[in-house]
Amino acid sequence: MVALSLAAMLSTGAALPFSPQANDPITVLYQTSEDGIADTIKPRLERAQADCTRIKIIDESKTPLRFDDTRLEAAVRQENARLLILDPLSAYIGESVSMNQANEVRSAFRSLYSMAQRTGCAVLIVAHMNKMNGTSALYRTSGSIDVAGAVRSILTVTKYRKSPTQRVLVPVKSNLAPAGNGLLLEVTDHVEWLDQLEEADADKLLNGNQGPAAPTKQQQAEQRITL
Repeated sequence: MVALSLAAMLSTGAALPFSPQANDPITVLYQTSEDGIADTIKPRLERAQADCTRIKIIDESKTPLRFDDTRLEAAVRQENARLLILDPLSAYIGESVSMNQANEVRSAFRSLYSMAQRTGCAVLIVAHMNKMNGTSALYRTSGSIDVAGAVRSILTVTKYRKSPTQRVLVPVKSNLAPAGNGLLLEVTDHVEWLDQLEEADADKLLNGNQGPAAPTKQQQAEQRITL
């Protein structure tokens, strides 16, 4: 849902969450093996007010994609895509690659690096978390620690306090720029971006150290009226 919300904003050129500046719209190549395009992905994009003409998909009905598939670069170039989203990692890294073997993980990522460098297309990979509670957020991505080591930045989405619908998007790793604030959001049939959390800490959030309950929408509205 978060990846789709961001793709929708980028497709229309809308300002990203809590940024005052709009952007030029871009084409996004979105690949997922977990949800149906017609019955799930497109309705979610429409609710997020995406320009669906700028969201492109490679047909995987006959042959699944993987990182080193030549169709990725061909589609990026043909559509002039500026962002490629692969959801989830385990489906696209390649069926012969063991995510627990460091040498295989690094090798699998190499072709994706090269494609991104040749085309100038950013790559966002959605990965599931493991169940290693109590450990550093950097070790929570499924598979070898080399998965986390292979990428330049990591953002995690985790539950926020005791709210059934609120989540936080929080930086875990940022090699190319200063890490930004955590972003509080609400997930229902769409994503609503609520607030910035300057002191959000991925380790604390993932391990349950989250403080008092989050304010409700009504409380937030009352606070704004008071101010």
